[in-house]
Amino acid sequence: MEGCPRLPAIYFDLKLSLESVDLCEKIPNYITANYQENGADFSNECEQINHLREHAINCSIDEPSVRCLQRYFCQLQLLGNRFPMLPDAECSVRFTWEDGFQKDESTCNDIRFEEASILYNIGAIYSRLGANETRKTHESLKNACTYFRYAAACFEKLRDQYTPYSEDFTPALLTCQVDILLGQAHEAVLEKSFLDQRPHSVNAHVAMQISDYYQMALLNLTKTGIGSIVSKRFREWRVALIYKSSYYLAITYFCNGLIAEDNKKHGECVCYYENSIKRLTDGWKTAEKISTDKINVYKEANTFTNDMIMRKYKIAKRDNDNVYFEKIPALSSLPTLQGAIVAKSQVFDCHDPDVSGPDIFQKLIPMKNSEYVSSLRDLSRNQRATIADDTLNKLKVGWYRSPQGNQVSLTEDITFSLENSVLYTEDDLQNRKKLISSLNEIPSEMATTSYQKVQIRHCTILQAAQSLAAEMLKIVLEY
Repeated sequence: MEGCPRLPAIYFDLKLSLESVDLCEKIPNYITANYQENGADFSNECEQINHLREHAINCSIDEPSVRCLQRYFCQLQLLGNRFPMLPDAECSVRFTWEDGFQKDESTCNDIRFEEASILYNIGAIYSRLGANETRKTHESLKNACTYFRYAAACFEKLRDQYTPYSEDFTPALLTCQVDILLGQAHEAVLEKSFLDQRPHSVNAHVAMQISDYYQMALLNLTKTGIGSIVSKRFREWRVALIYKSSYYLAITYFCNGLIAEDNKKHGECVCYYENSIKRLTDGWKTAEKISTDKINVYKEANTFTNDMIMRKYKIAKRDNDNVYFEKIPALSSLPTLQGAIVAKSQVFDCHDPDVSGPDIFQKLIPMKNSEYVSSLRDLSRNQRATIADDTLNKLKVGWYRSPQGNQVSLTEDITFSLENSVLYTEDDLQNRKKLISSLNEIPSEMATTSYQKVQIRHCTILQAAQSLAAEMLKIVLEY
């Protein structure tokens, strides 16, 4: 298969937001009312987040734009965790986006609609970057596979974690897009496998998986209502998916034929080659309907593959007819080959500071936390020492007793705390990072969990206890 022209990849267009939005229209007043801060002092932060949005909605098809969109997405999540920005909440903002196909507008005063739209665009750009790769070198094949995997993860997350705010967020359509992207990621894997001359059995399993992905994508594409959503893209996608499904099934049979040939199973070999040619011929009947700007690429790939398989078929049939005289079995009598998933979707990590960037509103501390910290300073040295000693003992034994007398597991407490976390300042973060590395009594898995949460500036009850214990001990030692 080396030298075979690459079949074009499918990519997705960006959603557009044409209206200017002030994310911080209501935030300064909320800060003044709910924090021990003057909301007007956060004008710089408000300007930063609005400036970031402007860059995000006017992005290009390149990696810097992806990084900008990812950072904005992460900052939206931090913003939504800190301020009430769900529908009709105190800081809610009206967002308007066009869908990615018919350009119909959808409006919602929910920050998660903004998150979903940005996530869609991250996936769309990744799909375009993958489609733009030539896939002729190892590096390009690796890049294409990575881009498609990242894109698939975006649409998966959009499908699984967000409400269908607009028609282009319909679960069946998003599933179709995920299957297309994972199929294309596997195409890159298979093409690299051919370049590396991997075993025929490996190539057969991967080719079968590609065919399966495109069949599943076609199934979702043809569900009721999806065609009207994707509009002009429906015919193009349908033709491409039908052809590619047949094409890679033909490649599967061809690889099986090579395996049979190596194993001296001449009748099976002829059977697989015959069916490979048949699948390729059937697929081309559909591919002839492809758009004129792409027909030549499909034709070149089909001709190359057909000639290659036909040469092997003629030799195998001649040898079997004249030398081996083996019975040619029916395809249905041969073992069914299962596809192999070798490239899964790959999410970007919002917990990674290199992705999210510094929390724009990181200096804002909830009032109740500020009051709590202030109250600690009023404790005597002995009271602080007692709290520190008690906290460390609880960390060692792994449980504590609640005011109601119940024994509470720290593991369960951590789970609860992760879902109900609060924000701390940068100084607190640095203290907790040092603390986590110094408390050898804590099991490694707990320390790892804590460290990950430190990275996104969240703090669990257990982490707060650790920080408090360290602070108390430090004060005691100073005395």
